[in-house]
Amino acid sequence: MISEFQKLIYKICCIAPICIFLAITLYIQKLNILFCILLGAAGIGGCVYAIVFIRLCGNNLPMLKISVENISLNDTSIVTYMLPLVGVAWEDTLLVWLLIAAGIIALGIKMSNLAFCPILLLAGYHCYKANLSTGTECILISRRKGVRNSKQIKQAIYISETLMLDETGGKENV
Repeated sequence: MISEFQKLIYKICCIAPICIFLAITLYIQKLNILFCILLGAAGIGGCVYAIVFIRLCGNNLPMLKISVENISLNDTSIVTYMLPLVGVAWEDTLLVWLLIAAGIIALGIKMSNLAFCPILLLAGYHCYKANLSTGTECILISRRKGVRNSKQIKQAIYISETLMLDETGGKENV
């Protein structure tokens, strides 16, 4: 399992696309270019970290046998991720942007579970909501597309209580 610090950094990486979107929008609104560059760089850095994080988890964390009772695709929740920003994309008030960014960051950090990072979609991963036989509901990140049957997933890499990775690799019998 990952440490609390790694969880925090991963949660912050989940808002990386919002940082990029804000940087572009604020640049178009002719805000301070240095601020836009820093915000964009933070977003791009977060995107890179999210992909590296999942790869490192796949190579270094234990592989566990799991029994999935129900599984469904959960990639569509990404649409609601960016939707609030669309309504204010043309707003000229910096205060509105800062309040939105602060709210998203505060909610992300206070969440008790880890969520799917939307940038992983671009890296070829898919997000599934899985109900395990233990009664736990978790997010399963997988490169497989179209997992429809719960019997297709027999083992996963344990990242946290609510986040698992369906991937080849992992440490055997840890």
